[in-house]
Amino acid sequence: CGSRFWRWCSLAVHSFKEAPMVGTPHSARSESDPRRDEIDRRLDFLDGLSRLRSTSLLVVGATLGFLGFLFGAFLGFYKQMVENGPQNFLGQHQNHSYFPATVSEMVYNTQSGGGKCFFAFVLIGGICMSLSWYPWNLRNVYIGDDLTILEGWLGTNNQGKPRGIQLLTLRQMLPPIGIMLVACIPAPPQANRQFTDKVSSIIHTMGAVMSIGGYAFIEVYTLLGDDLPVKFDTVKVYNKGWGEWRGGGVGNFFC
Repeated sequence: CGSRFWRWCSLAVHSFKEAPMVGTPHSARSESDPRRDEIDRRLDFLDGLSRLRSTSLLVVGATLGFLGFLFGAFLGFYKQMVENGPQNFLGQHQNHSYFPATVSEMVYNTQSGGGKCFFAFVLIGGICMSLSWYPWNLRNVYIGDDLTILEGWLGTNNQGKPRGIQLLTLRQMLPPIGIMLVACIPAPPQANRQFTDKVSSIIHTMGAVMSIGGYAFIEVYTLLGDDLPVKFDTVKVYNKGWGEWRGGGVGNFFC
């Protein structure tokens, strides 16, 4: 697959060099040009390769993130219920064992089995998702790159139009960066936190809000927004209307 890819890229470069310059009498390529089908096949291959790469990285990243929380929760439960026994948060014996309030407190110790698994799986999953760039490559989430927020707050571009933050950029950046902040910045139990721990725990919580809240907001807007520049019922390859995408997506989201 790799050698074929580079061979097609080389052919595309040669075809570009051999193409007539704009303004010449032969600048309009004939529909019967035998190279047209070959160029279309190359473009289809590159487009399919880009979508396949994005899908693979997204699926791998989501799976690793799920496994990180799964192993972290299981090993955390096992350590608190079986290995530690009835202890309070100071490690002192008591009749009823202290139990962490959140998964973050359960896996805050990166030297424990649960903390190691959580850190490794979630960090690698966040890296995979950040490399996927799926909002620009997958049709079911592409809502147009001209949809922005905070327009006018960032000045204007060279054409005089107000700058803004693309919603696709937020969808690409918020979840993976947020989940990597959660993995890299542990949150110790609240009763044991000093001032520095409180500050780092706030950043940890902000990462969780970026990852979960940011994704949820953009996903709901994508499913329910009526003013989107791109409508999913125009994507004929899926053979589904906008109503079917909206109903199925909302059902899957809340399930």
